[in-house]
Amino acid sequence: MSPLKGSLRVLLLYDVSEEIRLDRVRELLVDAQQIRRPEFRGPAPDYVRFAHPPLVHRTDEYTIKFYDYGVISVALEIPFEGGWEELVQLSSRSIASPEIERKTLEIARAQAKRIRSALTKPYDNWTSEDYYVVHLREAWSGGGHPLQAQDLMAEHGGEIAQILRGESVPLSDSERHEILQQWVSYYPTDLLVVAWMAAFLYDTPEGAAPALQLLEYANTQLIEFRY
Repeated sequence: MSPLKGSLRVLLLYDVSEEIRLDRVRELLVDAQQIRRPEFRGPAPDYVRFAHPPLVHRTDEYTIKFYDYGVISVALEIPFEGGWEELVQLSSRSIASPEIERKTLEIARAQAKRIRSALTKPYDNWTSEDYYVVHLREAWSGGGHPLQAQDLMAEHGGEIAQILRGESVPLSDSERHEILQQWVSYYPTDLLVVAWMAAFLYDTPEGAAPALQLLEYANTQLIEFRY
């Protein structure tokens, strides 16, 4: 049995216009669906919701979302099954990969062309933002027992820090401490560590979904601030 099972989620966001008319997008992409409010397992404030939920369009290859304030996001998912060293190397190869960035830009440009009539004051030059999430749905100890959040931090904090920085070699103690000092765990069996360019998420697919939505939303806001 592989000790780790999950995926690397690659998220590229593009500020393409002043506004995207979602009603028009729905006419042009009949399979586009409205995103629902994040459904948290634990208590959450009522204001944790989208003021204007984006539209999502899925294919076998990627997921694309359209936000009414002019942002298009492209998400790719790379399945993973293996050990910690393989996961570290996957993160190192993928974070800020020019090949992945070219691919997502091509997808975004093709979709922007499809919905051009829905774009208000489209931009000639796009601002972009990239973010990466390593989502583990299973993590097992050498004895075949599922790892808990405390175990992950104590036994594999070094690898998690490397993953969040996209580094293939171990980091210094001070850098590792800086990366790992902020982490969240609601149940003993879930963990979220958020860094500026990537996040590490250990949870079931259902439990991870709200966090993934909020991480994407936060990055769409970041790109708006940058613009």
